[in-house]
Amino acid sequence: KGNTMKRSFFASSDSGLAFTDPHDRKRYPVAFLDGRLWMTSNLKRFVAFQSVSHGDKDVDDHFGLLYRCDEELEDVLPEGFRLPSAEELKSMFAKWKELVAIHPLDVPSVLNRYGDIPLAGTAFQANPYESPEFRDFGDKGVYLTSSRDEQGYRLALCMTRDGCKTTRVLSGEHCSIRLTLNTETLN
Repeated sequence: KGNTMKRSFFASSDSGLAFTDPHDRKRYPVAFLDGRLWMTSNLKRFVAFQSVSHGDKDVDDHFGLLYRCDEELEDVLPEGFRLPSAEELKSMFAKWKELVAIHPLDVPSVLNRYGDIPLAGTAFQANPYESPEFRDFGDKGVYLTSSRDEQGYRLALCMTRDGCKTTRVLSGEHCSIRLTLNTETLN
């Protein structure tokens, strides 16, 4: 896998620009926000032993799947996309909230163009053969980032309706993933 992507992976339609994942043919709307191209929904790619379903297809379609945070994610990420840093994710969320605040009477249009920031909580699964325990569903969104703390632990961005902060990811914990693609990686 490289870090470049052909423009042909993207298609434009009446509903805007979208990326179709060649792995499972799922379609992800994308939008430019805060200088980057972002998926406007959380990742929904199933990968055995690395992703967890909420157990309901409609919930999975809206919130995306949750991904094991202490694993390497080469098999999870679509080619050309990457995990954002904590700062990039914070900046994107702030820009999204600003757009919603600027257009309070037209929030459906903002959501249609830039997607929702669903608060899907987290799941903890000590054993990959057991069912996960879901936590904070609908109150907190925990998004995996590429950032690490001083000890090398992966960080997640914990977002509530009031704001966001970084937190260390625990072994066995699962988080949502929102991906970005730097525009310069398009060729």
